[in-house]
Amino acid sequence: MSERKRREKINGSFVALQSRPYVLPPGSKLDKTSSILIRAREYVKFLESKLSELDEKNRELEARLASSPAVVAKNDEEEAAAPPEAGGEVKRERLFTTGL
Repeated sequence: MSERKRREKINGSFVALQSRPYVLPPGSKLDKTSSILIRAREYVKFLESKLSELDEKNRELEARLASSPAVVAKNDEEEAAAPPEAGGEVKRERLFTTGL
């Protein structure tokens, strides 16, 4: 009985993966198990590389922010003192760090 439930759970997981277009394109006639696992593995690798890339970019931005806090504060003061142009608004950009 437990083996049957295990197989049903695995098959349900394959169906869930197969319903994701980034894992397996709709209408694919490839071997279900191997193609889904291969595409899922490729997608996980892609996500890991994207995460690594974003972590590196975050470190670079944090380093830039830490090395120039006076410039950021000075820009904020200038924007607050300068009146907006006729009918325009002052646009502000802020860098936020995550606690990750």
